[in-house]
Amino acid sequence: MTTTAQPTDQTPTTWPPNVTARFLTRVGIHLRDLNATVDVTDTADRTIATCWPCGWTTDHGTAYRHQVLEKAQQHADGCTALPNPNA
Repeated sequence: MTTTAQPTDQTPTTWPPNVTARFLTRVGIHLRDLNATVDVTDTADRTIATCWPCGWTTDHGTAYRHQVLEKAQQHADGCTALPNPNA
């Protein structure tokens, strides 16, 4: 029998300012932790992706936002870092 982890009723944290996209990490899916995310933040001239469980980050100018989104999704698909419960 194959089972797929489904998010629980856990309420994710409020999105920080300027976060325009959020990807649930592999460990977040497995643990049903809606706060284990890679967040994409847009500023006036940069698009920055940050993984909260492991600290991975990438950024580029806003003209290449699509590349940051692709990298963020790829990272989230494979990240198995556990979020720091004390952070």
